[in-house]
Amino acid sequence: ADLVWPFFRWDNLEAMRGMTLLEPGFTSVFNGRDFTGLKFLLGANCKPRPEGCGQTTPDSTFRIEKGTVIASGRPYGYMYTDKQYLNFTLRLDYRFTPIPGIENDSDFPGNSGYLLFIKEHQVWPKYIEIQGGNSGVLSVISTGGKAVFTVDNDARRRVLRPVGEWNSVEIVSANGQIKSSLNGTLISTISEHEYTGGHIGFQSEGSEIAWRNIRIKEN
Repeated sequence: ADLVWPFFRWDNLEAMRGMTLLEPGFTSVFNGRDFTGLKFLLGANCKPRPEGCGQTTPDSTFRIEKGTVIASGRPYGYMYTDKQYLNFTLRLDYRFTPIPGIENDSDFPGNSGYLLFIKEHQVWPKYIEIQGGNSGVLSVISTGGKAVFTVDNDARRRVLRPVGEWNSVEIVSANGQIKSSLNGTLISTISEHEYTGGHIGFQSEGSEIAWRNIRIKEN
């Protein structure tokens, strides 16, 4: 009984929920235990050391708790995949940490993002960002390259869950287009872009955010 009991303790339940759930063809980006396959760049306006001022270890900005990876939001920077991708399906769950005193979700300043096609690292690099901020989640920002896109703000309002609850994201890049869905509903479509693949980054940008079940399939 002593050997079996720890697997059923309530404090392990959250860790079990944070373990990557792999559908056929998917592999883990974050395995729920350590940062294998992931790298870091931290420091506003920094390139990686020794060329620049950027810190390349997670320090206290990215940490692991009960099967989730948590970004503190400070300093600015990102965690990114060691591997580069062009055509892929990325799936994950995210949850913002509520801020005491903010009772209306429309006032919540939580921010983050998913940085696609990073080639040269700096804070911030050239990329397509699928926005991770609470009020505009899955909107599109393109820095340094052309992108044509549409965003369904009404759909977002219908399906976005309250701050503090888990939301699910799917980002599909295929055939020169990118479609991003929130809780199973399409929010934004990039119909044209000029990027040719790169690393995928997960942004630390001023607010504490947790991710779990981060997995990817190459299309």
